[in-house]
Amino acid sequence: MFYKTQYHEELYHQFVSKLNSNDLYYTWFAYVAAAIEKKELLKALDDCSIDVELLLDISKVWSNSERAMLEVAWQMFNNGNLYEEDSEILYPTIKSIFNSLDKNNSQIVIEAISMKHL
Repeated sequence: MFYKTQYHEELYHQFVSKLNSNDLYYTWFAYVAAAIEKKELLKALDDCSIDVELLLDISKVWSNSERAMLEVAWQMFNNGNLYEEDSEILYPTIKSIFNSLDKNNSQIVIEAISMKHL
């Protein structure tokens, strides 16, 4: 598994331990969300539960790249859009997500997608 930093790997293990680690959807979410490298996300995680409202609140001040990564994490878990306001989706296409990501974050997304299809 590719980790962009040691901190990404550490957060991944913390996130998985807070979620149901036997559920692949939670594992995929944890992998991508941990790559954002924001420990405060732990506040929104609980056994078999992710607090969507808290995710949105925490991520309000984040960069577009960080929010795009959270969108990918959410879609890996839930197949729905996280960032939607007044029926308008902030990241409606793969292109809009990848345009926001650097090389390492793009690799994380590609890795997560490949994990999902094993």
